[in-house]
Amino acid sequence: MTVGRTPRSSKPRSCSAAVPAVIELVSDRWTTPAMLALERRTVALAASGQPAGRGLANPDALAAAVGERPSLGADQRQALEAITGSGHGAELLIGPAGTGKTFMLDAARDAWQRSGRRVLGAGLAARAARELQLGSGIPSTIADRLLLLLDHGRKHFDDRTVLVVDEAGMLGTRRLAALVAEAASSRAKVLLVGDPRQLPEIDAGGLFAALARRLGQVELSENRRQRHPADREIAAALRNGQVAKAMTRLHRRGAVTTAESADRLRDGIVGEWLAARKAGRQVLMVAGRRSVVADLNARARELRIARGELGEDVLVLDDVCFAINDEVLANRNDRRLGVSNNDRGVLTGATDVGLVVRLDGGKEVELPFAYVEAGHLTHAYATTVHKSQGVTSDVVLVLGDDTFTNETAYTALTRGRLGSRLFLVATSAEEAHGRPPAHDPLASFTAAIARSGAKTAAIDHLERSALER
Repeated sequence: MTVGRTPRSSKPRSCSAAVPAVIELVSDRWTTPAMLALERRTVALAASGQPAGRGLANPDALAAAVGERPSLGADQRQALEAITGSGHGAELLIGPAGTGKTFMLDAARDAWQRSGRRVLGAGLAARAARELQLGSGIPSTIADRLLLLLDHGRKHFDDRTVLVVDEAGMLGTRRLAALVAEAASSRAKVLLVGDPRQLPEIDAGGLFAALARRLGQVELSENRRQRHPADREIAAALRNGQVAKAMTRLHRRGAVTTAESADRLRDGIVGEWLAARKAGRQVLMVAGRRSVVADLNARARELRIARGELGEDVLVLDDVCFAINDEVLANRNDRRLGVSNNDRGVLTGATDVGLVVRLDGGKEVELPFAYVEAGHLTHAYATTVHKSQGVTSDVVLVLGDDTFTNETAYTALTRGRLGSRLFLVATSAEEAHGRPPAHDPLASFTAAIARSGAKTAAIDHLERSALER
């Protein structure tokens, strides 16, 4: 987050009377002069390139790219024409969940390349970079690695370059500012793709949203993921902050399950997970806490063992076992091993030094026991909300709790093509001492997700404060 908190009992002190160490934005919110200057400089750089004749595609190239993709929707074509025809040095594309941004970017890449442009991609994580490359054909890498290559002169931008940054809304202010500055200094075009209504930045953030407010944005609008109109309506209501409306519709759709204890609820969600698998559907369980994810994974494995679906154990750790046919998830990038964070696969064997995993897509890798023992490999039947971003499944089963915000609920509940189900713990009559339970689980969850977890740039805090005076 761009701004930080300090205890109410302490007051910031500066090392110099002339240069304060921190700047108060609003009550109990502070930032540093360096961060505020970085935000202002980045906004100025981005605004100075509007328009500047950067990243233009010629009309014939655009027509050819569109002609080869007749399934492009009206909103996708409008976005495509905007980003390839504006000439803006910095441009923002907002892609809500399920709107087909990667398919549209494939057409943009085609149009740019036919026009003699060099298109590069970057993402916060290896998964995002890989999916951008696979879906759009744009050669992509991790943002940190790209910045390192640029710093060492092993890669460069020029006025023919178009840089596409995927999931830019999750990219911290410093990284995002560095990429915008590199593009501006080389007269390259940078297209920042993201959605401020999905998961926020982990580092200091808010810059993506601040740029969108000041520069404007191109936005995709049609939800192409959810097949049922009711699910699309729920997704739209969540994204627009109409959480009561969204939860009411989810409940009316019969997609909310409650149980009187966490144990019963977890048994219930794993039971539905198994039923969906039996029906031949892709299914994923999602939870807010890692401890809950680990428990759901353990329960799922128990069901698979009972059904004879898992082979012999090939590695037994203190509290985790891995067996042949286990579905697994990598949690750490390692280029030497050929594995990236969030890679999924099936455990197919073991050697004297590690586990053999066939990744989705068919590539086989050997992960050393040290990689697994360090916690970098987990089971993949359930995952956290952050790990679910970018994932599409037939059915998604979400175990909700008070850690959810509007952004995490929107992200988790929009992963399923055929629908998402919400599971909540209800207070039992026994816990209420014989009286009707006072705790309404759906009302409590609705109240939790009414709050936003989005980060706000320091410049936005200052502007709001000025308007309120």
